Formats: sequence, C-alpha cells, structure tokens
Amino acid sequence: MSFTESRDYRDFEGRLRSAVRNSDWEFHAFCLLPVEIHLAVRVGAKPAWQSLRLITGPYSRAFYRRRGHGGMLLRRIYRVVLV
Repeated sequence: MSFTESRDYRDFEGRLRSAVRNSDWEFHAFCLLPVEIHLAVRVGAKPAWQSLRLITGPYSRAFYRRRGHGGMLLRRIYRVVLV
C-alpha cells in the first residue's frame, strides 16, 4: 500500500470505515503508515482477505487514477496474524 499525500490517508480511511460498517468485523484499531497498514479487528464469518480486497482494490485504482498512471500498488499479499 502507498500513502503519499494526506488525501490518500483520508481516502483509505473513508473506505475502511465504510467496509467496517458493512461487515461483521469488530474493529479495535488501525495504523496507516506510508507503505503499510496495520489493523486490529475481530473478523466474523467472512475471511479477512475478502473484506480487505474490497477495500484495497478500489483504493489502488483511485490512487492511480488521481496520478494519471497505473501499476502495482500492493507489494505483497495480506498477512493475517491470529491472536
């Protein structure tokens, strides 16, 4: 993930809030860093990767549309750590 401007952070945060409202996640905390995201959530029946894909895909497309180019924004696949 990549955040280079304050509007990138706002855009992603809005998408995240919407996804949480429309999911069965129990949301605890998040941290958006320039090149990565940390989420503390309790997921429900739907696997975490499915919900994350619905957030990151549209965000990536909007990120590149604002800059007038395309490419790969995600450097690696999601890593889910169960606690």
